[in-house]
Amino acid sequence: MVKINVYIERDDVTKQVEISKKTTIKDILIQLNINPVTVIVTKNDELCDESEEINSKDKLKIISVVSGG
Repeated sequence: MVKINVYIERDDVTKQVEISKKTTIKDILIQLNINPVTVIVTKNDELCDESEEINSKDKLKIISVVSGG
């Protein structure tokens, strides 16, 4: 297993997450107890789908989605 840094914009914090070969963005969100409906994720500064796999060189950023009326 390898560790990667994941930046969580809402909390302005970077957390280390362990990943394996087939880890997806959805797996990371579950590990961090983050509801995928409430965030968007960028991988290497590009929007990505939660089914995308992650490798040790990827840079992830989790951004909260805000809506209101």
